[in-house]
Amino acid sequence: MKLTAKARYAVMAVTDIAVNGKSGMAVSLSDISIRQDISLSFLEQLFGKLRKASIVDSQRGASGGYFLARPSTDIYIGEIMRAIDEEVQTKRCDDSGISCTGKGAKCLAHDLWQAMEDHIEGFFSAISIQDVLERHFPELCPDIANMNRRDTTRLYLDHNASSPARPEVMSAMMGALKTHGNASAPHGAGRSAHKLVSEAREAVALAMGVCAQDLIFTASGTESINTAILSAVKGGSKRLFISSMDHPASILMAEQSGAQSGAQSGVVVEMIPVLSTGLLDLNWLMAKLAVHDMAKDGRPFISVAVANSETGVIQDIARIVDMVGDVGGLLLLDAVQALGKTPVSAIGLADYVAVSAHKIGGPQGVGGLYVSPDAPYSPMMIGGGQEKRKRAGTLNVAGIAGFGAAAVLAENLAHTHEIRDMIETGLTKMEPSLIVFGKDAPRLPNTLFFAIPDTASSTLMMALDLEDISVSTGLACSSGKVGASRAVTAMGLADKAQNGAIRISLGYTSTLEDAHRFLTAWAKTRRVKYQGAA
Repeated sequence: MKLTAKARYAVMAVTDIAVNGKSGMAVSLSDISIRQDISLSFLEQLFGKLRKASIVDSQRGASGGYFLARPSTDIYIGEIMRAIDEEVQTKRCDDSGISCTGKGAKCLAHDLWQAMEDHIEGFFSAISIQDVLERHFPELCPDIANMNRRDTTRLYLDHNASSPARPEVMSAMMGALKTHGNASAPHGAGRSAHKLVSEAREAVALAMGVCAQDLIFTASGTESINTAILSAVKGGSKRLFISSMDHPASILMAEQSGAQSGAQSGVVVEMIPVLSTGLLDLNWLMAKLAVHDMAKDGRPFISVAVANSETGVIQDIARIVDMVGDVGGLLLLDAVQALGKTPVSAIGLADYVAVSAHKIGGPQGVGGLYVSPDAPYSPMMIGGGQEKRKRAGTLNVAGIAGFGAAAVLAENLAHTHEIRDMIETGLTKMEPSLIVFGKDAPRLPNTLFFAIPDTASSTLMMALDLEDISVSTGLACSSGKVGASRAVTAMGLADKAQNGAIRISLGYTSTLEDAHRFLTAWAKTRRVKYQGAA
């Protein structure tokens, strides 16, 4: 970039006058020359141009010299540079771009350098001499400067809590926001919005492996789960089997289902026990289903999280589907953590399937619920006729469009397996007492849940946070609670994580370099040695 001494000296000289020319007193060029170490003859050349531009004025006589022609707040650096014929030049061609390559065409980076030049010129034009005195400088590029600089370097390893929205998702949402119609309206704008919703429904259903016509959009995975349980209870199910490792949305709704079932009573909730591996005790469940009294208790209802959000343990869904189907039961699969992280083809055989957009790089505040045509259904949200009268409320078109875009891009995160294993191996070498939960069972490729005995997980998390690394101590909705997690407790391993545990969950943004950075930061905070990939 070309910025000569002429420009710097002109600004220095005018600023000198602003400082030393108090009460309108003239300042001699010889004094400026001494104070700023600038040639007197050079100053004389500059001040002829500055006076012509009405930036300074002169006074003759024994006490003669120069003074500012205007208040220092009204004299800008940009005009000083223009007055002395100084231009900021970041490119080697003129504005026509003809001389960029010498072949009559702009160079490939011409627009980049032009944009930089425009920003710099705008920067100088926004700064007055008074700003220089007060050291008050506007940001060079406000759009970039206003970004959270801490977050631009932050290593995000909490994708199971919420995965950052993909650029394609944000683009789809911005496009949808320009479609002003209500998706239920019959006019052109409404039909445009409805088309976006229909396309997104097809994309999400395809990712789930279910029929699009049976997919209902909701506001969250929690709403989807609550709706499914309430539907089963209102449909006559009086015995609910809930996984001990399920999300609170399942467990708490099941516990309250008796009160919410209205005139029905006698709803019993049983928690499916968990083995120390993190897998459900399916032999226990099979025994319970074998003696289930359909005439007395209706169809048995079973709720299972396909993959646990803390440990990442993946349940034997194919076997569970067969077991429940053999007795004519109702099965809810919470696929919120599984979608986009592991193949979920078997979930299409369940009666209810809950998913959420923000776990796969979509927007927060959008969920989905698949309901089999043969499953009982009762809407929680009543009012208008949206979603075929299954879920009232104006559709969140932008959010749904974002969900659809994320579903199209959903992958099984196979690349994170190597990253997760690198972190796990590195931690094991540095921490001989490391306990990894769920390591002997199938796990999501992106998830690592571990504890260091006698070390508080909250302390570890805060230490990493100070290194600009985001991890969690388990469920985001349970943050702030001290002690063993629900998953660890259900596995019978609470004594191994009395001080909590740390969860690392990777995503589409994760790289092997992230693993190195995490392990390096861990070694620093724990004051242990990390030997890199070796």
